[in-house]
Amino acid sequence: MPSRGKDENNTIRITNLPEETQDSDIRDLFKDFGRITRIFLAKDKATGNSKGFAFVSFEMRENAQKAIKVVNGHGYNNLILSVEWARPSNN
Repeated sequence: MPSRGKDENNTIRITNLPEETQDSDIRDLFKDFGRITRIFLAKDKATGNSKGFAFVSFEMRENAQKAIKVVNGHGYNNLILSVEWARPSNN
């Protein structure tokens, strides 16, 4: 994927998600911050439930920064979300 390196600079990691979280929930939570280019919600292969974390890539780094600032510490389904910059992969 040629744009992967660029996307990683604009990618945030969300943790402490409830196991019933779906891709659409993540999109709804972050869509107002700017154009989303990729969502990856980690799911258990056996159950299909969320593993509690996801990655969201934005078109613009400023939008990702704003999402971190606003959503980090935000209550969601009785849990407190943690949102931070994603660490680059070692691929």
